[in-house]
Amino acid sequence: MDLNAHITAVEGFYDLSEADRIRFFAWFVQSNGKSAFEQADITACYKSAGLARPDVGPYLRKMVDRDPPELIKSRGTYQLERRAREALAERYGQRVALVKLDKALDDLTQSITNPHERVFFDEMMVCVRHGAFRSAVVMAWNLAYTHLCDFVFAQKLAEFNAQLPKSYPKADVTQITSRDTFGELRESQVVQVCRSAGITTKDVDKILLEKLARRNSAAHPSSVTVTQLRAEETIVDLVENVVLKIG
Repeated sequence: MDLNAHITAVEGFYDLSEADRIRFFAWFVQSNGKSAFEQADITACYKSAGLARPDVGPYLRKMVDRDPPELIKSRGTYQLERRAREALAERYGQRVALVKLDKALDDLTQSITNPHERVFFDEMMVCVRHGAFRSAVVMAWNLAYTHLCDFVFAQKLAEFNAQLPKSYPKADVTQITSRDTFGELRESQVVQVCRSAGITTKDVDKILLEKLARRNSAAHPSSVTVTQLRAEETIVDLVENVVLKIG
C-alpha cells in the first residue's frame, strides 16, 4: 500500500496533532523497508500527501530528547526506538491490515464462482464482520483448502495421482477418482503431495502448513487467543497467496 492508502486507512488522520502525523510518517517510512530515515523522508511524506509542511526539525529533536526517547539519532539519520515503533504498529498496523483485507475480499468476491468455495467464503465473511475471529480462521482455511482441491481435481489430477502412492504408499486411497475422494486423505497429506508433485511452490507449501497448524489451534478447545489481527493476517495470507494465485 502507498502512503495515501495508509492515510485513508487511519480514521481521523486529519485531526491528528502535527507531532502525531510525524510519528505516523516515521512509522510508515520504516515499515516500508528503511531501517533509518532522514528529515527529508518526512518532508517527502508531507509533499506526497498534499499537506502543508511544518518545520519538522524541532519535532524530531523533541522525540529524540524524550525519556524514554521515541527516536534514536545517529549521523543525521533517525530510527524509531523499539518501544515507540511497536506502539505505532499496534495503533496503525491493524487498521491498515483491515483495509488490505477488505480489498482482497472485494477482489475475491468477483472471482469466486465455484459453489463449494462460495459457501466457505460467505461464512468466513459473516465471521469476520461479527468478530468471530476463531471461526474466521477455520473458514479461511476451509476456503483455501477447498480451492486447492478444486484446482488439483480440475487441472492437476494426473500429477497428483502419480505422486500420491510415492509419498503415501499406505494411505487409505492411492488414487483420486472423484472430488470427494480428497476427504479420505488428511489435509496435511494433500498439501505434501501437492508440493512433491510440483503443483505448489515451496513458499505456498510453507503458508499452507503454517495456516493448517493455526486452523488446528483455532478449531480445538485451547487457551490460545485468536485476535482480530491474527485472523486478518491469516485470511489475507491465504486469500492473496493461495486462492488468488493458484489456478
